[in-house]
Amino acid sequence: MSESGGNANGLVMAPELMGAKGLLHFAKDPLEAFSTARARYGDAVSFTQLRGRYVLLSRPEAIEAVLHHKGGEFQKDFFTRDLGTILGQGLLNAEGELWRRRRKLMAPTFQPRELAAFGETMLACTDDLLRSFELGAVRDLHADAMHLALDIVVRTLFGAKLARFDDVERAIDVVTTEYRLLWHTWRAMIPRWVPLPSHGRLARVRAELDAILLEVIEQKRKTPGKDLLSHLLALTDDEGHGLSDTELRDEAMTLFLAGHETTALAFTYTFRLLAAHPEIDAKVLDELAAVLGGRAPTQADVERLPYTSAMVRESLRLYPPVWAMGRYAIEPVEVAGIAIPKDTHVILSQWVVQHDARWFPEPERFRPERWLSGETASLHRFAYFPFGGGPRVCVGQHFALLELVLVVARVLQSVRFEIAPGEELALGPVVTLRPRGPVRLRVKPREGVARRVPPPTSIASQRPYASS
Repeated sequence: MSESGGNANGLVMAPELMGAKGLLHFAKDPLEAFSTARARYGDAVSFTQLRGRYVLLSRPEAIEAVLHHKGGEFQKDFFTRDLGTILGQGLLNAEGELWRRRRKLMAPTFQPRELAAFGETMLACTDDLLRSFELGAVRDLHADAMHLALDIVVRTLFGAKLARFDDVERAIDVVTTEYRLLWHTWRAMIPRWVPLPSHGRLARVRAELDAILLEVIEQKRKTPGKDLLSHLLALTDDEGHGLSDTELRDEAMTLFLAGHETTALAFTYTFRLLAAHPEIDAKVLDELAAVLGGRAPTQADVERLPYTSAMVRESLRLYPPVWAMGRYAIEPVEVAGIAIPKDTHVILSQWVVQHDARWFPEPERFRPERWLSGETASLHRFAYFPFGGGPRVCVGQHFALLELVLVVARVLQSVRFEIAPGEELALGPVVTLRPRGPVRLRVKPREGVARRVPPPTSIASQRPYASS
């Protein structure tokens, strides 16, 4: 330990993560870099980079202290704040009183009892995707999942399809590409004030998305409905103040970018895991048949699908869409006996902690039973935190879990997947745990089961929402 620079703060230096060489090592494979550092140096690893001092904390008690007990001594990290270029000041990166007011206003909208009405829309979007499947064909399930998750966000947010859906989908793809270039290439070493081409492209995309969103907000103020945006428009605080157009725009953009991609990744990895583990796929199908028969699932069914829900939890453990999160110490603070100096970037990695054999025996195995057998009953609550935790836990976690269980159940009632020959899963994490390339799966029929995909429905969410 002394060779790697342990000190009285309880921190141990990781030389391979230091400086420009360490930055390149991290950029090449951040999952391996952090996992190896934790295994080699312990639960409080320190290193320096161009932007200052960093600490990787991997003990659940320390994570709980940062996210919950000592949250007032931290703010969001530089990377998250940098997302404000596109997101604005939504719940993801707002701070202080602005965040507290917004969170208090919005939290009731995302409680389970308020979300039941959106289950029908989630299933309508899923059925649209299933109708596009050609049995026997190989598809890029990541691309399909991105399209599906965005379709669900758009229809639940606006209550209808968006006439410029393709423009939004293309713009969001540009955003994710540009942030990958800015953070996982040599551009990460360039100060933000240097005018790189990526900055101009991001500015143009933001202007395009702003024009679309602000027009829809204006129309919704005139003719509200039962969608999420109308819910947000109707919110008022104790003084009778609601959300401004700018605030609504920021929250809509956060849902678009932060909400849809994380759910899409959860779909992608869940279906790939099931393709690689047909015995687990069969157990899920047995439960769906026993509980649902041939009908579509509803929110009320989620509690009656314990194995399906456990399978989703296990997928989120193995492949957490948010693989790491950061905080910035705005004053000296002690967490779980570890002294964190002021101006330190603190990293909390879901990937590292949720693959730790101390908390999850056989951590690389896809084993949903671990959530049903009682072995996780005494697990520290911050040994598993795919949605973060503490006061700033993801406000959309109930929406996401409902969406995951309903969509996965609906898809598995109709088809199964096989991994295309020669396909390997390579991960390329940036903001989220993205795959490096297509995730090719073959769509197969359920043996002895007719495809349960109804004709297009006539619900309101099927009609285009006009936007020029």
